[in-house]
Amino acid sequence: SRYIISNSEAGLDSYRVKGKKRVCIHNGFDFGRLKDFGKTDVKKTLGIQTKFVVSMIARMQDNKDYHMYVQAAKKILEVRNDITFLAVGSGPMENVWKKEVPANLTSHIIFTGRRDDVDEILHISDISVLCSNPETHGEGISNSILESMASGVPVIATIGGGTAEIVDDNVTGYLIRPKDIDNLSKKIAHLLEDEKLRHKMGKSSRDKIEKYYSLEYMTEQYINLYKTVDRS
Repeated sequence: SRYIISNSEAGLDSYRVKGKKRVCIHNGFDFGRLKDFGKTDVKKTLGIQTKFVVSMIARMQDNKDYHMYVQAAKKILEVRNDITFLAVGSGPMENVWKKEVPANLTSHIIFTGRRDDVDEILHISDISVLCSNPETHGEGISNSILESMASGVPVIATIGGGTAEIVDDNVTGYLIRPKDIDNLSKKIAHLLEDEKLRHKMGKSSRDKIEKYYSLEYMTEQYINLYKTVDRS
């Protein structure tokens, strides 16, 4: 191959691609997806009655760390009850993590199963979380993070793989160490308490995706690469 392309620098690193063959072109987001909000009342459908919504959208398998997410949610809910935590997705570990939720918190920690209305869910979310398990998985550029930031939602994610390529710590959200439940709960609580900061991070997230992760920008990079190949 003349070029090897990945959607993250982390992917190129993992396959030890070096020199002129190495090309990173990040995935592009179609902002046209965001124009039809309000077709369904997601809060009503899911029985959400709280002021705040925090979401984690990921397949429920061992390369994601829903245990960390659920335990942080439980920690926060010990001191306040104005938050609903959504666990959006399905997979072989779903029932294992569901059992970590005590009966008195099932209305505040909701496992939604697989959903086709992710954009609507992000529209009602104040914070998006992605906890990964670095022992079994290295993230590339997560679609969940891309979609969250495009929707203007600040992201709190565990460090690893390509996540730091898209999430700017303390600018578009927070990067935290894997398995650090205490820090995750503190960051969630801090963002919910500081509305101005939350909106500022959300705007910075949207601005970054519009500038560097649009479909148009991705397409332009591919066309330029093809032109280079054609000339050579």
